[in-house]
Amino acid sequence: MNDRDYSVYAENREYLDGLKLEHTIMDDGTAFQLAEAMSKNGKYTEPISAWETFTGALGGKADVTSFAKVCKYLDITGSKEDEAWQVPPKSAVYFRTPVSDRAYSLFSKKYKGLGAMYASDFKTVCEDVYYDRADACILPLESSDDGLIMSFRNMLLKYELTITSIVTIGIGEDKYQTIALLTNGSYDTNGNVCELCLTSVASDFLMSYCESLSHFDATLVRITSVPSKIRGKYDHHICVSVPHENVTRLRFFTDALSPANVFLGQYKNND
Repeated sequence: MNDRDYSVYAENREYLDGLKLEHTIMDDGTAFQLAEAMSKNGKYTEPISAWETFTGALGGKADVTSFAKVCKYLDITGSKEDEAWQVPPKSAVYFRTPVSDRAYSLFSKKYKGLGAMYASDFKTVCEDVYYDRADACILPLESSDDGLIMSFRNMLLKYELTITSIVTIGIGEDKYQTIALLTNGSYDTNGNVCELCLTSVASDFLMSYCESLSHFDATLVRITSVPSKIRGKYDHHICVSVPHENVTRLRFFTDALSPANVFLGQYKNND
């Protein structure tokens, strides 16, 4: 390594060491004590209040990764509402294509007795679920050519649909399409994949969020950024693999950081 290369290496090393110090300002013992203070009778406080309590304890400094360490200690239990979401769908509506027919066949094996309904366009497919005319709908989510398909992702948000299950179907040599089964609120609480949308956060905030995933034993699968309705901001569609027992804490953490966060779904990896 020549002198010029070593100089660049030294600068990078110094920067990384600085980041390490910045994000370890709270040891595990302190985090545990703060977590206890933020919980009442074993139940967690409201997410935004928790974030405000935490930043107040640090003198107003917003340290995302240290807050994640606190969240992993919180005693967060599922609500009774979660139990109701375990009811499997009985009907699925979709726009018929060879790929969607194959997807329905696979979903019907997972959800016994799943009836099929057909619609003439994708808008009606979504509206049938939104207005409770069907329990679920089937839509493309991702393709090998285009990645996350933004038009369908936007429909997912517009009609407040939740990803309950996915299947991946081969459509040619080295090509595939990922199809989602979507409901109006049901999701697989035992799933190990979680999809979220962080809205209107700065790039450095997003970087800190991604660094914090390790506290929940989560691994980033995919992140897609699109312009937000707020000028100069971006929305981030995030897919992570996370142990199902840590999903509630991860959701709590995400809700605290981004009040406009949208939970998009939880499902089992189809591998």
